[in-house]
Amino acid sequence: MEGLPRDSHRKHRSTLRGSLLHLTCPEERLAEDNPFVGLPGASPEIWPYGFRNPWRFSFDRETGLWLGGLGSSQQEEINLIQIGRNYGWNIMEGTICYEPNGCDVDSLETPLVELDEEGPQYCAIIREYAFQGRGIPPLVGPYVYADFCTGAIYAVWYDGYSDPYHQFLIDTELNISSFGQDLAGNLYILSGRPRGDQMDSLHPMYHLTLRARE
Repeated sequence: MEGLPRDSHRKHRSTLRGSLLHLTCPEERLAEDNPFVGLPGASPEIWPYGFRNPWRFSFDRETGLWLGGLGSSQQEEINLIQIGRNYGWNIMEGTICYEPNGCDVDSLETPLVELDEEGPQYCAIIREYAFQGRGIPPLVGPYVYADFCTGAIYAVWYDGYSDPYHQFLIDTELNISSFGQDLAGNLYILSGRPRGDQMDSLHPMYHLTLRARE
């Protein structure tokens, strides 16, 4: 595991670091149905755990909670969250095992989608929402994300049973920094263009729509 931090706390349930927490609002009280409530040595606020650096997450009204994880040096992840599961860091980065004697993959939740940071396509994956807008019927349902450096936008279809289907959607000249979603499920793209070593102060927003090919 040379070059990777040995922050082993992330694979344990006794600390909140590297975990996704579940509290009830607005009181921010402990949710009594959390999976580790009453388990000796476990922090009861934890929902799932074993993340290196969860970057963005969003609830989809149809499929559940999607969460993207930033890798250390090799892989980035897109996960559909399962309550109480261990997502592997720092035993694994994506599906890459760092244990010298092998990894017990059956005890870990591997990513739904794994992206290679060393390839030419990705440098920083901006993960966001499952698209539910009715203005683009072929695109209803998948999880949509983009790469910050190339401006390319992708989608992942997953029905909970079959292997996920991953597809390139469109190439743009944008540096996509985030997405937004309205009450109808339509997606909006937030972009900032690099200018020297700094970003523009203006961040244009775009509406993702379908248009007939010219």
